[in-house]
Amino acid sequence: MPSPNRLLLSLKKLCKASHKFFRDAKQFTGLTHCQARNSKALSFAFNASLTSVNIARAFARQQGMDLSVGSTKTLLHNAAMVERFISMSGKHADMRFNNTDFKELLFYGVRAAV
Repeated sequence: MPSPNRLLLSLKKLCKASHKFFRDAKQFTGLTHCQARNSKALSFAFNASLTSVNIARAFARQQGMDLSVGSTKTLLHNAAMVERFISMSGKHADMRFNNTDFKELLFYGVRAAV
């Protein structure tokens, strides 16, 4: 049986993670934005919001980066914008030549999780 102090510490850690999870869902994925009155529609909106937080965290972890959900969202937005600019210009990007420039554009506004 674990000691009471160890149990209390694990419960505090779990509580903090839970608060962070719901805060991220509220701030970045619109957890509180659904105005539906139907319980099935509300359930779908809540599940979609909470699932997108999990997907953002898994994506950052899979890429080997310790990013917050907001930074992951910013990184993906920047990547889509850079890809769009390149496709609209009609030119092909030389990844070897412009590697540092692309990284600077992709990680603009992105910071590590605190």
